[in-house]
Amino acid sequence: MNECPTCGRYIRGDVCPYCEEELLDSAAGDASPVAGESLVPVYSCDEQWQADFILSALEAEGIPAYKVSAEAVGQLPPNEYAVEITGDIVVTVEEDDAERALEVIESVKQDLEAEET
Repeated sequence: MNECPTCGRYIRGDVCPYCEEELLDSAAGDASPVAGESLVPVYSCDEQWQADFILSALEAEGIPAYKVSAEAVGQLPPNEYAVEITGDIVVTVEEDDAERALEVIESVKQDLEAEET
C-alpha cells in the first residue's frame, strides 16, 4: 500500500483517487486497515451540483461517499457494482456500502423526476 501525502490514506496504486496526488511508498508489511482500499464508483455526472447532491443524500443515510475525477477511477480495482462512467465527476463508496448506495441514488433520482413533472 502507498500513502497519499495530502490526505494520509493508504491506497493501492500510484495516484490517490481522492486528491489525485502521486502516492508515496509505504513500509512493506503494513497491517493497518486501509481506507479506500475497496472504493467503487456508484454515480457519474458532469455537473458539480449533481455530485454534491448525491454525496449529501448518501451521507444523510450514513454512507461515507467521496468525489473523484473520472481519470482517478481508472486507479480503482474492478468490482461488480461499478456503474458506467459517463461524466467527469464520479461518486464512490466503499464496496460494502455499494448496494445500499445504489438504492439511495435510485430513490433520489425518482424523487427528482417526480418534482420535475
